[in-house]
Amino acid sequence: AMSAFLFRRQWFPVSLPQFGVVRSTAEATNVLDNFALGELRWAAVEDHLRNITDALVVDVGVNVGVTCRWWLGLSPSVRVIGIDMFQEALDFTTERMSGPEQLARWHPICAAVSDHDGEIEVRFDDPLLGTSRMDASGGRLTRVIPTRTLDQLVAPFAPGRIALLKVDIEGAAGRALMGARQT
Repeated sequence: AMSAFLFRRQWFPVSLPQFGVVRSTAEATNVLDNFALGELRWAAVEDHLRNITDALVVDVGVNVGVTCRWWLGLSPSVRVIGIDMFQEALDFTTERMSGPEQLARWHPICAAVSDHDGEIEVRFDDPLLGTSRMDASGGRLTRVIPTRTLDQLVAPFAPGRIALLKVDIEGAAGRALMGARQT
């Protein structure tokens, strides 16, 4: 992770407990920021996830899936719904899961989370970069992406039973939460 952070390059794959094999610079940087530096760590939340049965985590803004892999590794009772507007991010994360046991508890959904159903056109350069925005995006590529409310996306998995909701969608969290009134 330090190599990726300092040199902007992941020199070789590294196998890390709970994360599996980390091959890309984006993954290494995520591990460093979110876990080594503690940006997404909170002992009380992690203890809660380890100690309850059927813990449902909703990760809105999966990107390279480091957080999803972390939560799945905390306990065999954790299930993760991963939502991202880029199918590439979900495929990347699925490929990095550490076996059939984790895959059985992983539920990827491709959509942009908003306060209404519809669609948006997004401009971006790299679907795995983690900086693409629903509004005012720049980039050489364009894609039309469906928007859905969090209520609609989460309802089939057990509404009202979310143990942890992580929303990291580049400035659109307010709109996402407006579409989560029942959730």
